[in-house]
Amino acid sequence: MERPPETDAAQPWGKIKPSSAAMRITNPIRDIVDKLKLPQNPTKTPLSLSIGDPTVFGNLVVPPEIERALVQNINSHNYNGYTLSHGYPSAKQTIASKYSLPEAPLTADDVIIASGCSGALEIAIGALVNEGDNVLIPAPGFSLYQTICAFRGAESRFVYVSKSQTQKFPTRSLLSADTTN
Repeated sequence: MERPPETDAAQPWGKIKPSSAAMRITNPIRDIVDKLKLPQNPTKTPLSLSIGDPTVFGNLVVPPEIERALVQNINSHNYNGYTLSHGYPSAKQTIASKYSLPEAPLTADDVIIASGCSGALEIAIGALVNEGDNVLIPAPGFSLYQTICAFRGAESRFVYVSKSQTQKFPTRSLLSADTTN
């Protein structure tokens, strides 16, 4: 392999041009939180519910049983490397057994373990949505659907759900959604 030519270390890199996919996305939740400036209440200690990792501010303490199980698994030296990208077979089988129903039986092959909600949405939307597709999204809802769709070049179409519709599928809203492109 040929060695790259040597350059002056003081020479600037210049600007790296972002991809068109990166330029068409925003994160609505991050936009709101970054601009949020609330007055502090001197009589109360704030409880941050954070975005993302709920353990950052100590709001989610790991139960001792889970700590012991983790230490046991680390000491076994059976789980010290990368896992399969879709999860360990034993974990997938446990999940399938817990959530399987007679009318909807599940096997380990039906389960994909993702890295959090965002990772699961990336996998699902990435597997089903093509550039130029229209994706129906419940509103109000989780803004990450729209962010991932925009990154994939898909257009978000919102199906508005009223408080009275939360227990049933909003057929009328769905049928009136404009899905032409």
